[in-house]
Amino acid sequence: MGRRNPYVTSPVEFLGRVAVAHVQGFAQKRQRLVLVQGYERPAFAGYASNLLMGANLKKLVAICVAASLGSVAHAGKEMIAVTPSGLPDMAFLSTEPTAVAGKLANECMNRRMTIVTNLPTEVVCEVSMGVVKGALVQAAIGNSYSTTPRQFVRFALVNLDADVRAQGSAWVETQMALGQVRREPLNGDAIYNGLMSMMETVGGKYLPGTSFPNQAFIGKALSDDQPTTFKGKTTLGITFMDLVVGGTLQSAGAKIGDTLVSINGKTFQNHDQFYDRLRRVVVGAPVKFTVIREGKVVELTSLAQQRPTITGKSDSLPLLSEQQK
Repeated sequence: MGRRNPYVTSPVEFLGRVAVAHVQGFAQKRQRLVLVQGYERPAFAGYASNLLMGANLKKLVAICVAASLGSVAHAGKEMIAVTPSGLPDMAFLSTEPTAVAGKLANECMNRRMTIVTNLPTEVVCEVSMGVVKGALVQAAIGNSYSTTPRQFVRFALVNLDADVRAQGSAWVETQMALGQVRREPLNGDAIYNGLMSMMETVGGKYLPGTSFPNQAFIGKALSDDQPTTFKGKTTLGITFMDLVVGGTLQSAGAKIGDTLVSINGKTFQNHDQFYDRLRRVVVGAPVKFTVIREGKVVELTSLAQQRPTITGKSDSLPLLSEQQK
């Protein structure tokens, strides 16, 4: 393996610098690219250059961009939910567009985005792009004379009876030499999941007809989530205050009052890790839950069920607490 320049910290950074060189007009001079990057393997440089000039570049750009929208937990390879429109779409119940716009704008700030527009009909936020992502996007949609690309997310808001419907989108744009703006929409499951995550975080609910072909359903209803000691370490404990009747947890033998500390042997330090563990559960496959019950560790196992399709606004499912009355 050839020597590597110590100032190049990762293959992703290498790809970014190759993109910069490509934008500056050096794409056809692979040997010079190798020297600029500090690598002594022309074959690798040639592969990177071909990748940047091929259809895979947009996929690479989308992966980089998706990381800005949310945690890795939400940037999966499959859609976490399929809405009736096929687009990132959620409802905010019994509220006004102004309140929803404020919540989404605040979430943009929480994710270190810059608010561009905050109106009752739409919220637009700009996502900061680093050198590497900017270079990749510029190589994909611009040229050596275009401006540094900018990345945006938008939530369109409309009244839906007494509720508010929000629909998300994302794009990158750059200004070309003659002043025209070139815009490239950002699609793909990772982008979709990131936008859905933003809306769900601030109280968005799934629209009727939304299905979950790729998402397991464990049947956790209300819970009290607190730091818990497990095997001498502090982890997040999910204490069940209620369970869905017939859900995966209840079928495995979980009880109200149990504290969940791991899924398939993996603990979770926060809610992002918890949802990451859930999204790794395969529908129809065995799933193991570790719970603490009255101070004792109990192992529970069941086949993971698919999350039911949303049938109404309330989407009420039978709860164990109601059955026990």
